[in-house]
Amino acid sequence: MTAAAIGIDVGGTKTALALVEADGSIRRSDRIENRDAGDSDGLLASIEQRCRELAAEAAPVAIGVALPEVLDRDLELRSHVSVAWTRRQIVDALGPIAPVSIEADVRAAALAEARVGAGRGRSSVGYVSVGTGISACLVLGGTPYAGAHGAAQLLGSAELPVDCPHCGRSFRSASLERVASGPALVAKYNEASGSEITSGEELLALEESGDATAASIVRRGAEMLGGYVALFVNLVDPEIVVIGGGLGSAGGAYWPTAIASARDHVWAEHVVQVPIVPAELGGREGVVGAGLLALDAADRA
Repeated sequence: MTAAAIGIDVGGTKTALALVEADGSIRRSDRIENRDAGDSDGLLASIEQRCRELAAEAAPVAIGVALPEVLDRDLELRSHVSVAWTRRQIVDALGPIAPVSIEADVRAAALAEARVGAGRGRSSVGYVSVGTGISACLVLGGTPYAGAHGAAQLLGSAELPVDCPHCGRSFRSASLERVASGPALVAKYNEASGSEITSGEELLALEESGDATAASIVRRGAEMLGGYVALFVNLVDPEIVVIGGGLGSAGGAYWPTAIASARDHVWAEHVVQVPIVPAELGGREGVVGAGLLALDAADRA
């Protein structure tokens, strides 16, 4: 049997685990609902237990952990939005099972899509993840680019300074995540309609059913996303753009509206038709990428 690593994709609401082979195939998968684990310490303990169960079946050569946080070049956590761990805590918990690699979730997902997904065979792949948060990664020659400080992922988090056209006063506009992420669109719809939906999937279903309020909110969110995808293209000029994440892979009017907006905002005419495609791995790109990163580290060891 070929070598496999345990890939772990820690999300805001759930954690995916899988035995991943070098071709990206998944031998076995598991899932933890984060709320069932209690606090951050409880979640790490649950992950350790599930890893031991997977390891008992397959003797993994390594473990890869993809985190929804900002990591520096030493792979220390520089944010604690979803989990309160340190790198040392992760290694202490999982290291006795197999050698551990840690990476930001967007870079793990980008690697998977570049190597075995929609971007395979391309020398430069721009990956954008749209879900609870919005982030991006450029993969060059098969390697996710982390930047000088490990922060080259924050497409949706930064606020842009804007001058008021009436008074000339400068102020910060809202970040893309605050206006176009899944939670932001859901909150807008609930405020406008008095409803209490809880997910982007519900919102998209309402849009497809003909709900005018949902359609307006989805359209505006997709237009905003497209503008930022174009900004990403204008800055790094990738060979292809792959859009993943729960909302990024959605159908309905969201996808064509986002693509049209992106093409409207790409500056160079000969770049306007850059391929912009949905992720191929169907939500598995994070856990597959975590496994591939771990296998790469094992090969280098």
